Amino acid sequence: MTAPILASPAPLRLASPPLAVVLILMIEGVCALLLLQHSGLLKTRAAWVVSTVLLVLGLGLRGAVFSYETLDYQNFLARWVEFFRQHGGFAALKYEIGNYNIPYLYFLALFSLLPLKDLYFIKLLSTASDLLLAWGVMLLCRRFTKKNRSLIAAYLRRSFCRRSFSTARCGGSATACMRRRWCWGSGAHWTGVRQNR
Repeated sequence: MTAPILASPAPLRLASPPLAVVLILMIEGVCALLLLQHSGLLKTRAAWVVSTVLLVLGLGLRGAVFSYETLDYQNFLARWVEFFRQHGGFAALKYEIGNYNIPYLYFLALFSLLPLKDLYFIKLLSTASDLLLAWGVMLLCRRFTKKNRSLIAAYLRRSFCRRSFSTARCGGSATACMRRRWCWGSGAHWTGVRQNR
């Protein structure tokens, strides 16, 4: 039996995603700002302006490479989504497909039912997971510093991570789920505030 021929990645090019994807990305950005506000970090107008500009820049960079297809996407994720599409979406979860975590496979099954290219949904999920991860990092940093600049930097840093925004992998979503589970298991609230039992 011969090994399958794996596709080679295209060079990284900037391209605009469809309008629906841009709108969803904007909603994710607004939610990110609301998390910062909920955390009490946007107390001044300057904090709002700087956070908004950096977040728009970070999400804009992500959106510009949303059309980039990595080898991981071409050789695995696209094929798995196509398998879900051909076998009835969620009904195909009864088959053993892929080696990613189960919640992520549920998302891939969902993406197989949606009208836009699955690559965009995969990257939107990665972006949302990264924003939740960044918020978790910011909450952990809060235990060591009260400086708003440091906390906002911890939150926004993940938005500029090239590996994260161009690859469309499930690591961020898996880690975000573990972060939330760790908080529940340790008695901390998912917002990072320890609950009395």
